[in-house]
Amino acid sequence: YRSTAGADLIFSTGGASNSTMVLTETGNVGVNTFNPRTKLDVNGTFSVSEQSIGVNSSGNIILGSVNVGQIVLTGSRLLSFNCSLTAVGVSGQRLVIVNTTGVSVGVICGGSTYSIGNNDAKEFVYSSATSRWHSFNSTLL
Repeated sequence: YRSTAGADLIFSTGGASNSTMVLTETGNVGVNTFNPRTKLDVNGTFSVSEQSIGVNSSGNIILGSVNVGQIVLTGSRLLSFNCSLTAVGVSGQRLVIVNTTGVSVGVICGGSTYSIGNNDAKEFVYSSATSRWHSFNSTLL
């Protein structure tokens, strides 16, 4: 890495012209880019952690902890069920819930219920102003 006072922190391989990661004075992080325009700016492909939750039994499930970007509900159900999203997130955090259970899932958060059909997904965003998750859009798949 190389840095000077009041300058960006640059991590590189093979010389200064091959920047692999930049941390700017303003706190933006760039991967494979010298000029990150957002808090995380990636030039290339990347992955987000995913968690699968089996829901073969009867009854509802509670998502009390969310430290991933995507949750896939898997299994085989005969009746629709509810999934309560009670986890506290970080403002602006996004979570995609994918339903592959064979039935509709009602996601309950902040006093509202959002339906996710089989083989469908819904994105939620956490707001610290309201201290709850909000449906970000209706259909992703």
